[in-house]
Amino acid sequence: MDPLPSGTIPLLRQALERRKTGFLLVGSSEIGEHWAAELVTAVLPLTDFAGPAARIKPRQRSTPAKDWNVPDALKALPFLPSIESAYAQGYRRMVINPGYTDGELLMEYGDEVLFIAGSYGCSVDDVFLAAMRYRGLDKAQEALKNLVAILSVTSLKTPRLDAALADMYIPDGSTPQGEDKFSAVLELLRQGRVLRAEDQLSELLDEKRVTPAAVKKAITRTKWVTELLAHRIKGALAVPAK
Repeated sequence: MDPLPSGTIPLLRQALERRKTGFLLVGSSEIGEHWAAELVTAVLPLTDFAGPAARIKPRQRSTPAKDWNVPDALKALPFLPSIESAYAQGYRRMVINPGYTDGELLMEYGDEVLFIAGSYGCSVDDVFLAAMRYRGLDKAQEALKNLVAILSVTSLKTPRLDAALADMYIPDGSTPQGEDKFSAVLELLRQGRVLRAEDQLSELLDEKRVTPAAVKKAITRTKWVTELLAHRIKGALAVPAK
């Protein structure tokens, strides 16, 4: 469980006590062949209650050897061709690639299977959108009903610091509010977070454990980081000089 940031494990346990089937989504800022594979591996022990796990083959590759460029714990799982075949063999815990998985099947089995999915993402809404891409707003709203939790981990590595910033959402029964349903879904995720990555980064900056320049260099093209740094600069400029 080492890749899981401090404080996330008890929250994940709580989420899995509330709901034992559906979608457990994890995302990482690290770019790789298999998105968030280390995080997927890390959450597996927390889901042992669901019995043996299987890994679902995402697609036919021209280079099938890449399917095995994953942590050893994932290599050890049965590698099955489909959700249906895994279900028929009794598996109720499945590791999937959401970008290559039939959305209809996910919804069909969402009440009976615990799906564990890794994707790219630096925030809970990033991870959710990555998991639901190409499936439309209606599916996104349906997926909300089947969510177990969303965890995003943004890596902050500088010469002086190696930190993992956790953004985490656990459903509490709230539903999207507002006429713009798409925006309402994303706002629900943001407002319902139990851990906020920007709070953790602000604390590091306040404690001077990292500088804004170092953050900007280490984390690029991440909207919430850019907005946070801009807000802090604006706030500093607004303080009257003594």
